[in-house]
Amino acid sequence: MSWEKYGSPYDPNYRGKMQRPKENGAREHRKSQSRMCWCGDPNCSVGLEGAAPGGGSSMSSNFISPSEFQRMMEETVRISISTGFRPGASAYTETRSGPPSSYSAARNAVEKYLSKAPQQTFDDIIGNDEALGQLRDAIQAPVKHKALYEAYGMKMPKGALLSGPPGCGKTMFARAAASEMERLYGGEVEFISISGSELQSKFIGETEERIKAIFTFAREYKAYRKHPLLVFMDEAEVLLPDRTGRVRRVAPWEESQVATFLAEMDGMHESGAFVLLATNRPEVIDQAVLRDGRCDFKITVKRPTMEAIEVILRRNFDGILIGDDGIAQLVFAAVETLSDPHKIIAEAHAIGLDVEELKVKDLGHKHFLLEHIVSGAMAASVPNRAKRYAFARDKVSGVAKGVTVADVVAAVNDLFEENKALDHSFALDEFKRELMEEVRTRANAESRS
Repeated sequence: MSWEKYGSPYDPNYRGKMQRPKENGAREHRKSQSRMCWCGDPNCSVGLEGAAPGGGSSMSSNFISPSEFQRMMEETVRISISTGFRPGASAYTETRSGPPSSYSAARNAVEKYLSKAPQQTFDDIIGNDEALGQLRDAIQAPVKHKALYEAYGMKMPKGALLSGPPGCGKTMFARAAASEMERLYGGEVEFISISGSELQSKFIGETEERIKAIFTFAREYKAYRKHPLLVFMDEAEVLLPDRTGRVRRVAPWEESQVATFLAEMDGMHESGAFVLLATNRPEVIDQAVLRDGRCDFKITVKRPTMEAIEVILRRNFDGILIGDDGIAQLVFAAVETLSDPHKIIAEAHAIGLDVEELKVKDLGHKHFLLEHIVSGAMAASVPNRAKRYAFARDKVSGVAKGVTVADVVAAVNDLFEENKALDHSFALDEFKRELMEEVRTRANAESRS
């Protein structure tokens, strides 16, 4: 009962009991009165407890006079003006102390994925003019042609897909894009560079948390830096597999990570990122990721032409000790050996079946050659391989004579032997499409004649 818990000092049985608390309303009223400032605001930051005018003698030492209060308020206004503080100002107003705490916390969560923009330009990319033009439109146009973008009601795309054979420069495209963003927006630009396998975790829900952390930082980055964050994801098919089951059976946690990525990239809130996906197998990526509105640009990075290979070789021979043959002869020898029609990896035939006459007709015959699998990375490796041959030769005499044509030819022959037994499914699919196109063209020409 209440009288068993509470008591009165006049009660002989009071010992060990508590005095009944006063009503909350009265207690709060006295508390607010005790800290009332002269200005009348109970929450005033400059007031002192018991500072109301006319207080008792015990509080007279804490009383703030009207003149003193006016002086303190003028000093507060002066400090606010000098520091640029405005009540209700954005949390992203840059101060002398640096970025806001929310930006720093979001950055710490993804710091291991961050890279500084490299010193590389779109001009460093050799060939692939069509693909390069598309990436320029995606990144440069919203800034360089801002008035036109606004006139047509256009916005910077949320993402783009880079697809193509291995070794053809998809990563170089991404580095050039990051460097271009630094030139466009000024200052030091960071970008996130990851592979799909890096984000995956064996723990349930952790992959989704990593995806959310990346886009959380992207939103903070854009709010603070005033421009999108470039997020480059290599091997995108690992993290974003097709959920329909037409390619392979997808695990439940993989469906969850795809759904999380979609929600963050194109959800209720702006992503703050420009997502650049790279893959060798675009057909196995979930189609919801690649739809317009998410990846507006589907950029195909093709194999270099022989003209582009010549430029790549010349650049990579630069700085290498050259023998008596000269760099022009070395480049010529490399191009001719790479395009040698006798370096056959496989033979292909297009066969037609005449059902009525029960005849099989050879519609076309073509060799699958070394030149059909040459990539920019393969061409760039030739000078280094030739150096190893020159070193092996010169270490006997101890005299460096430089790289010769024989060294270059030997280097290309090694490439051919190494690649003969490898699976070149991507290049072979391209080769088959080219062969069938030639067969159709020839058949149409025969039917017209």
